[in-house]
Amino acid sequence: MSLRDCQAWKDAGLPLSTTSNEACKLFDATLTQYVKWKNDKSLGGIEGCLAKLRAADPSFAMGLAISNGLVLMGTGTSVKLDKDLDLAVKTMVGLSQTQTLTPREQLHVSAVEMFAKGYVKGIYAFGLMETNFYDQAEKLAKEALSAEPTDAWSVHTMAHIHEMRGEYEAALTIYDNHCKAYCCLTPSPGLFFLSPGVSVGQRWQAVLPVTKKHTRDHTLLFNDAHFLMASLGARDLQTTQELLTTLQEASKSPEENCQHQLAKDVGLPLCQALVEAENGNPDRALELLLPIRYQIVQIGGSNAQRDVFNQLLIHAAITCTSSVHKNVAR
Repeated sequence: MSLRDCQAWKDAGLPLSTTSNEACKLFDATLTQYVKWKNDKSLGGIEGCLAKLRAADPSFAMGLAISNGLVLMGTGTSVKLDKDLDLAVKTMVGLSQTQTLTPREQLHVSAVEMFAKGYVKGIYAFGLMETNFYDQAEKLAKEALSAEPTDAWSVHTMAHIHEMRGEYEAALTIYDNHCKAYCCLTPSPGLFFLSPGVSVGQRWQAVLPVTKKHTRDHTLLFNDAHFLMASLGARDLQTTQELLTTLQEASKSPEENCQHQLAKDVGLPLCQALVEAENGNPDRALELLLPIRYQIVQIGGSNAQRDVFNQLLIHAAITCTSSVHKNVAR
């Protein structure tokens, strides 16, 4: 494996603020193993590379960022529980302030710092929200936000709490104040769909340029459904058709891709139901959703984000012409 030294990183347009070629190569080795989600024994594994990386250049900002970041994302500890980790994060921030870092490196350091500040209460609040303990979740999320107003987990949690309580204006306000600035790909379309009786204005048009670039990705069916909501909401028929056509093509040759395997029986009917509902065909939307209502959980996402499909089914049942199917709304 060819690992990049200082010049190679610079040639790639990603200069690193260290003069140590060894540190650059070890950073590359660590990053490569993380992306592949595999410990490469020939490289010494992730932990081995991180130890050598810290020794090669103890003040290397990106080395400290990836080292601290991986510990924090491992969810096994936190800066509140681990004093050594707390000191490591503070040292990273302090060293970064004494160096001339690139804007990209500064953002990485800031991201790890913010993650460390709000992680414990923010992620705990999200878990409580997912298990329907809304009051406790709200309390913890607000505590986390008082310490770090931009903590993503807490912002995410509060938006879901408002939505699940039917407080749609409050949820949309969170989108305007927080999510819009960070171009949230999937929560935003679902939130707009879940705001009955509330005008979302030009928000669809604001979200579409972000989601449109991923029309052909088909990485997650959960994403596909939300990207489709954006194109439907913005009345972009061409993007809507492109997403459906390419998803259908992916479902025909799924190979070992579990998402593409799931597309035929769950993903495509779900997406088509969204289109039928948008086109004013509740009977057809219900026919597509009813057989898969208990399989939708397989596409992933949170309870609040999948709630849009439950509400879509209920609304279709209420407005359909079949007296038998109207009972589904109960």
